Amino acid sequence: EHAPSDPFLRRVYASGKKWVIITDPSEEPIFALDADAFLRAALFE
Repeated sequence: EHAPSDPFLRRVYASGKKWVIITDPSEEPIFALDADAFLRAALFE
């Protein structure tokens, strides 16, 4: 179960963007995340 206080969820939400680019430790992009859909699924499904 995910909580609104989860640090990763809070960072995604704080971006204010529809899409968030997830990077590896060297800041190379590895994944494009649909932030709206991800947050809805994490918190409400």
